[in-house]
Amino acid sequence: ELEIRHAVLDAPYDVEVSQMHALFLMRDSQYAINSQNPDFLTNDQKLVKKLDDLKQEIREHPFCKVHDYDEPQSIEEITKNYFLKMIDADFPLSETPSAAERELLAHESFCEAHCKVYVGGHKYIQQLQLQLSDSFSTN
Repeated sequence: ELEIRHAVLDAPYDVEVSQMHALFLMRDSQYAINSQNPDFLTNDQKLVKKLDDLKQEIREHPFCKVHDYDEPQSIEEITKNYFLKMIDADFPLSETPSAAERELLAHESFCEAHCKVYVGGHKYIQQLQLQLSDSFSTN
């Protein structure tokens, strides 16, 4: 619960909803009952209520996308479709840069990374200036 609260439920609302991607896959409770797996079941009604309340809060939250599933085998398809949809929304093909734009972006990125002032580089600049002044004075 803490991770869900910290990452999504208590996230600041100044984040654009379109920028928040929180997918929750919620298993049908009937699956747990039918499986008879003791890891899926509890007799503690307090825990059951706490989980139900958390699920309800997730369903009502504007950032959360909730998909219900009956069988674990359906998770793969749900997840794949969700990620493909989000990739298409975040990186639409209509906004793909042309070859020239990609080349320009690569050059700008290289320039930005290599043209910054090197912290501590003033010693090297002084050495270069000294070498240059020595070479001009000896000529």
